[in-house]
Amino acid sequence: MAPLELWEPYYEDICRKVELAQAKQDGCRVVVAFAVFTRYQRDWIRTRLGSGLKFLVVDCPAEVCVERVVGRKTLETSKDGKTLEEFLEGKGTTLQAWKEKWKMMTNGFELAQEGEPNAFNLSVVPDVDSAVQALH
Repeated sequence: MAPLELWEPYYEDICRKVELAQAKQDGCRVVVAFAVFTRYQRDWIRTRLGSGLKFLVVDCPAEVCVERVVGRKTLETSKDGKTLEEFLEGKGTTLQAWKEKWKMMTNGFELAQEGEPNAFNLSVVPDVDSAVQALH
């Protein structure tokens, strides 16, 4: 796990923003879409925001995460009239190296653990996920 001084200031900022949003509207519920790597970090955030806080931990295979990032970036670069490969070449890297970097960044996440309060695992199953997307 990364040292506290690397992640604590960022999480503290997120917690402050949640508190500000809640203060603006009494009883306001706030949803934050952010990846929290470990139970230790989730527990740290709980001590800041209270025991009513809930975590939805998305368990997604690294390959699926990478392919989704490739899809999003491909769409983004196409709006600029470039292929993803052309964009990455301009950044001095290749598609394969970029995919490996993203795959590495999916390491280190801990699923919600048995007995962990208000933490729930959501497993992404590629075939099921694709079928659900096709229904929309």
